[in-house]
Amino acid sequence: MKFISFYQYKVEDQDKIMKKFAQIQAERAKDPTKFPKIIFGPFGMGEFDTVGATKCFTIHEVDDMKQFLRLGIHFTPEITWKFVPIMEASEFMPLWQEMKH
Repeated sequence: MKFISFYQYKVEDQDKIMKKFAQIQAERAKDPTKFPKIIFGPFGMGEFDTVGATKCFTIHEVDDMKQFLRLGIHFTPEITWKFVPIMEASEFMPLWQEMKH
């Protein structure tokens, strides 16, 4: 299943996050199923909140929700996440038609 993963962090944590990202990339190389697969991104949104948090997003694909748990735990406490499921219209429309009849 695909998700838009919105996340934010404080600018002063950037160096810690870069180190953790490198660690996760190395772990993905050894075991691609341990963490969510990155399909698109990561991207910064150029939006900052009142406490100076950088806002970003990535499109992830998961086979097991534990992949998101591992991701969140790995980046705690520097990053806060919001995972929003997404579906392609070609998948959604047949379901819509099925349920309407």
